[in-house]
Amino acid sequence: MGQSSHNGSALSRRVSVPTGRGLPDDVLKTMANCGPASLAAYLNKSCVEVIEKTYAWQEKGWISIKPMLGLLDEFGMPHKSIRTTNEPQLPSEAFDGIDSGLAFIQFTGPGGNYSGWKAWSLAYSYTHWIAYDDGLVYDFNARHKNGILGDWISEENWVKDIIPTLLPKNGSGHYVKNILIQKL
Repeated sequence: MGQSSHNGSALSRRVSVPTGRGLPDDVLKTMANCGPASLAAYLNKSCVEVIEKTYAWQEKGWISIKPMLGLLDEFGMPHKSIRTTNEPQLPSEAFDGIDSGLAFIQFTGPGGNYSGWKAWSLAYSYTHWIAYDDGLVYDFNARHKNGILGDWISEENWVKDIIPTLLPKNGSGHYVKNILIQKL
């Protein structure tokens, strides 16, 4: 998992794909968003393989926590969801000694209820999935050096380079709302 060579661009500071994880090259072809792409990278599958089993995404264009847990079960990788406390901004803080999993990110809005949005449904629409593995983040918004959409990058670069591009208008920040970790 060493750093690859730098070519000057912040988004080009890449790391190797973690052992057992993948780099789906069909994100654009399938028009996958963060949910199927992160799950594909986490399970070392293609987006096609994930989308074929993702009825929630096929119908709605997004995957919430419960259907994501169902998908993990279907792939023979039962996980559980843990709601975080203290609204950690870094995945490493949320996972706190757990090597890997999926993280459900909540973007916060201007004051009020539901993380700054006026209704829970609005808050839920400002969420994002990533895969996490020992300090590395897979985000489908990062670009791999070979041009494919989605890459594993350091947590530091994810916070610095990707998060600012994802903050919604009037957004005030983000935190890891839930983590999905393998059941033992």
